[in-house]
Amino acid sequence: MKRTGSHLRVAYTLIELLVVMAIAASLMAVMAPSLRGMMDSSNLSRAGQLVGDQINLARQIAASSNSTVEVRFVNLPKYSASGYSAVQIWGMNRSGTMGALRSLAVLPVGTVVSANTSVSPAFLQSFAEPLTTGSMSLQGGSAQYASFQIRPAGIILPAITMKDFCFTVTPSRVALSGTLPRNYATIQVNPLTASAFVYRP
Repeated sequence: MKRTGSHLRVAYTLIELLVVMAIAASLMAVMAPSLRGMMDSSNLSRAGQLVGDQINLARQIAASSNSTVEVRFVNLPKYSASGYSAVQIWGMNRSGTMGALRSLAVLPVGTVVSANTSVSPAFLQSFAEPLTTGSMSLQGGSAQYASFQIRPAGIILPAITMKDFCFTVTPSRVALSGTLPRNYATIQVNPLTASAFVYRP
């Protein structure tokens, strides 16, 4: 330390700075897994709420417009090819043709609605009236989707039992697994009222 007037000037040596940087790096390495877990948990909560909100919004639109509305789960490969990474509401537009009523609601990065039927049984194709699947045009290409319809009274088409009509949001890296990960969000839809409820473990 050098005294200059009444002020003290503190200087740090290179070794002291390296020691501080090494300690900081060690702390980051120890905290990284828990930080990633916290971010995953936050993204899953937001994704589950987004899906539930879109279904409830579609129900409100169907009731207020007195028309059938379609909820589409869209596979956007640029985000993840392991599940559905966006939701969109479709219905009759002003010209009387079927079209998008809302823009794509893209799930947070790293999350998808799992297409695995063991965790998202609503996608099972063994029902008498399975969910509709198809391809839709998007800016820059096309995407696959699966959809169901909501009538003005709130009844879901196809007719699926309550226990089977649920979707699960998982991290995209485990979406194809047949078992539930430690962290997920399940959206249960009442097939008689189209009310969506989000459950977190």
